[in-house]
Amino acid sequence: MEAANHSKNSAMEAENHVQHGRSSKSHTSRRNILSYFIVVVLAVATIFTSCDKKDGKDNENDTSSLDGFDGVSVQDLISTITLVKMDIALVNDQGPYRSEIIATGPVANNKMSIKFPETVDAVFLYSPFDDRIGLIEKNTTVSDLNARISASFRLLGFSANDQPMGEFVYRNATTSWRGDPWYADRDVSITAEYTDTENFNEFSVVVTCNLQLKKGWNMVYHREIVTGERTGAVTVTTTSPSDGALIWQFRQW
Repeated sequence: MEAANHSKNSAMEAENHVQHGRSSKSHTSRRNILSYFIVVVLAVATIFTSCDKKDGKDNENDTSSLDGFDGVSVQDLISTITLVKMDIALVNDQGPYRSEIIATGPVANNKMSIKFPETVDAVFLYSPFDDRIGLIEKNTTVSDLNARISASFRLLGFSANDQPMGEFVYRNATTSWRGDPWYADRDVSITAEYTDTENFNEFSVVVTCNLQLKKGWNMVYHREIVTGERTGAVTVTTTSPSDGALIWQFRQW
């Protein structure tokens, strides 16, 4: 799903984000959930190997609210990783940069566990039409316009001496699906289907969004695929993909 050079750059940015607390507007635009991968994917189609593992739920199609992960298996985990930390960032033009570790859990025997906080500080929450999400307001239906959500989370791996070493990712490289935890301050549905020709560097991208978010934490699945020489498709949904399970994998920096 991600091109190799973008993956490397993303990892370097994340490490800088944790160690130095710095970022930029360009980092913000790349974190737009609808365009984070698609431009690079359209330019260079890169395939990663993968295999199957659920996200820790008994029912893989369960879209109910999460409270964390308990003993999920992780591929490619290096032995020096002893902790998983959930990192959240505020990176926009409306205020100072801010980053926090909001949860910590153990890593052992190629498994990780982490308990999410019950709430997220309002400063990290934003409208579905914020640039961090990228939905076009006139083409999107939101059940509650006062709802605020966040998708600005990373699950980072730390060594015993508290050094960030990489990122935990949840994906199926064959089908290009990726899953990430999102937070919502209330129950809200967000639906959209339109063609975006403005926000993808002259590519024409069909955007489909079907989010049935519960108050609290949710697993959101997204996929960015190439459909033609200068066309693509982005899908964002709370429904677990039916065309192959996702696995947790550790991506070392």
